[in-house]
Amino acid sequence: FKQKTAYEIAQRLVGSEMCIRDSDGSLLATYKWYFEKERILYTALNNFKLGNTSWFKGICWCPKSKIAQVEAVIRQIVDSKKVRCQNLVQITDHDLTPPTHFRTNDFIKPFQDIVYTYGVPSYQEANPTLFTTISFPFLFGIMFGDFLHGLVLFSLSLYICFRKEHLIKSKSMLSDVVEYRYLLLLMSAFSMICGFLYNDFAAVPLSFAKTCFDQKVAGTEVFDRSDKSCVYPTGVDPMWYASVNELQYINSFKMKFSVIVGVLQMIIGVILKGMNALFYKKSIDFWCEFIPQMIFMVAFFGYMDLMIIIKWLTNWEGHAQNGPSIITLLIAIPLKGGDPGPIPLFGNGSSQQMISNIILYLSIICVPWMLLLKPFILKFMNDKKKSSRINVKNEMEYALLDGDEDRSEQKKEQKDKKEQKDAKDKKDAKDAKDAKDAKDKKDTKEGKSPKKNKQKNILKKKPEELQFSEVLIHQIIETIEYVLGAISNTASYLRLWALSLAHAQLSKVFFEMTIGIFLFDPANINFLGIFLGYILLAGITFGVLMCICLLYTSDAADERSSV
Repeated sequence: FKQKTAYEIAQRLVGSEMCIRDSDGSLLATYKWYFEKERILYTALNNFKLGNTSWFKGICWCPKSKIAQVEAVIRQIVDSKKVRCQNLVQITDHDLTPPTHFRTNDFIKPFQDIVYTYGVPSYQEANPTLFTTISFPFLFGIMFGDFLHGLVLFSLSLYICFRKEHLIKSKSMLSDVVEYRYLLLLMSAFSMICGFLYNDFAAVPLSFAKTCFDQKVAGTEVFDRSDKSCVYPTGVDPMWYASVNELQYINSFKMKFSVIVGVLQMIIGVILKGMNALFYKKSIDFWCEFIPQMIFMVAFFGYMDLMIIIKWLTNWEGHAQNGPSIITLLIAIPLKGGDPGPIPLFGNGSSQQMISNIILYLSIICVPWMLLLKPFILKFMNDKKKSSRINVKNEMEYALLDGDEDRSEQKKEQKDKKEQKDAKDKKDAKDAKDAKDAKDKKDTKEGKSPKKNKQKNILKKKPEELQFSEVLIHQIIETIEYVLGAISNTASYLRLWALSLAHAQLSKVFFEMTIGIFLFDPANINFLGIFLGYILLAGITFGVLMCICLLYTSDAADERSSV
């Protein structure tokens, strides 16, 4: 019995052109393929409905560019399998929202998968993947900013790109990474760019030009610029890495740079929301959500970025302090009325205080603007529609009541005639339906497709009544989410600085504790020690900085890119 059943199943599998070459030919593998095929068939059939005839009918979505291809496949199946199948019928009169479909290629697909991880854009919405192709690798480069480490990753990415076919055929360990080759290529390229800006070459700064700090102050270990207008042409001056306050300077730069990039990315996200509102012609969403959100973001956080840039561009030499703290100025806006303190950041103290107060008032106004305006406008429009419908109904009732007594006999006669007509129409409809069912059965036996009967469209959505409480609760949640999210996401972008700091300091510690022991101490110069230290440094760099930090940094860039 088992042998016979296995043989019949195998024959059915071969007859259906099922691919079983990957199985080991055992009875268990044969059963596995058979039941998998049946499961797929019945899962597909569950999406169909059996009509009045033997035809299964189903509704599906298909891109317009693929309709001809699908119909060609159906015709091929009909011709090769000698089965009867109805062609696709395009339904245009419906209120359903089509699913989102983006055409991708090998370059776009990894970034599109990242976007899908956090949400799928609605039909015809702007696709943020276009911006993700740049923002994700750039955020990764900020955290993984090292020219040498980026160069190693870039070389590996180029190898995968050029040896793609060979890696897939050989089923090597890198074959799973082939799909993400362009993602790795861009990540490594931005890592090299940011490493060049940081002047970081595996914890060793490179001198691409003459340092500006070329004059040593007499009696101290402090170096100063002989030319006060000198600016190092490429990235960070290498003398900063030999200074006592290296960590303080580099940390301050990376932290502020991360915040500026984060605020710019959030502003781009708000702009995309406004573009979607304009495309869908949702004027309420544009004026009651996009405008206050943009004002709130630009007024408070854009002002913070502007203060950072002004502080960078201002020469603070000659002042008792190095300039006011940006955090202190931000805290002073709500608590001290924007008082800048003894040293203003720009202008005089009164002008900066006035601008800070304007920023505060705009931010406060935007919260009730986002919270209350949209729900009450929708409620007003809904009440207006209801009152207009009630007025029309009342006018019709008054018109019918006029002369009611004089027309009672006439109405009775009309009612009798209507009942007779309805009975006749029902009988005719029943006879027509029986005739059509008989014809459809006859056509089915002869291999013809039954004709589509014009029926009332069941794909029309019923208009929903506005629930003011639900709209208000939804708007409260969205407002709280936006305001708190803007603050928390800005703070969360500091993760870029934290991971960049961790990467740079680990690289520095590994270098100083291995090969640096023999390089920086003339008494311990040992070529064998340098060689062994280099091998140890390469192994630690690959295992810790290139693997562990790469995975964690990619995950952090993924989260920041989705904000």
